[in-house]
Amino acid sequence: MLLSLRFIQKTRYIQSKSDYSLFTKTIGSSFIVVFLFVEDILLTGNDDVKIKHLKVFFLQHFRIKDLGTLKYFIGIEFSRSKHGLFISQRKYMLDILDETDLTKEKLEKFPMEQNLKLTPTDDDLMIYYMTELNIVG
Repeated sequence: MLLSLRFIQKTRYIQSKSDYSLFTKTIGSSFIVVFLFVEDILLTGNDDVKIKHLKVFFLQHFRIKDLGTLKYFIGIEFSRSKHGLFISQRKYMLDILDETDLTKEKLEKFPMEQNLKLTPTDDDLMIYYMTELNIVG
């Protein structure tokens, strides 16, 4: 990762100040994004030719494998259709439900009572609801 980070910086990609694993490069109307996450590299942008050249360049300098069109990355599922890109964390949520042994539970429309008014003296109730919110997201 450190080697690829230095490589990205040398090729004049600009590192994001809000997410240090995100790099962008704009050349005219072309916009290329490189996202480094542990041992994964995600390439995207609006210029297929420049992305292809970047892939070739990476292949010449690193041992990488092109996994093709993005389907799953850091817990997020991606699927394309003629209507655009659909992003979902369904698998991630199912894994959480499985880890917490909640896959057999009955589904609810709302994870907590609607229009509930909490007061500063409802500490135990608040802790319960905060725990539920962590599971729900």
